[in-house]
Amino acid sequence: MGSRRQSSDDAAAALVGGVILVVAVVAVLLVFRALTEVIRIYRDHARPGSVPARLLWQALGALGCAWAVAATLAVFGLPEAGALLAAWAFLTYTVFVSVVDERFRVKEKEQAKPADQLEQVLHWPLPEPQMSRVNGVHP
Repeated sequence: MGSRRQSSDDAAAALVGGVILVVAVVAVLLVFRALTEVIRIYRDHARPGSVPARLLWQALGALGCAWAVAATLAVFGLPEAGALLAAWAFLTYTVFVSVVDERFRVKEKEQAKPADQLEQVLHWPLPEPQMSRVNGVHP
């Protein structure tokens, strides 16, 4: 009977280990996806001197400060609080960056001139360039 109980405990431990592994892989994939989205947002909106750039860089600085506090908490005896602060700071940062992206993407669409877009559509494909005169002689 002891052998049977040990094998069921081993199976339960293996199942729990497998679930933990799957959750860890999903978490890593989600963090990777969030980081690639943040990189795209910075490439689209972080132009020097613009309002979105200022907001995005300030948010990144705030995230760095929050992570520094989280690391300090973890080192000085409160690892659970440090992990919680780091996770919430990253979540808040990604939500803020997404809101900045959405807000300024909508503004850029509003500022785009519909007439320019219509002109591009109406004149597609572009006409062939005409030959010009070279030294007064038409080729």
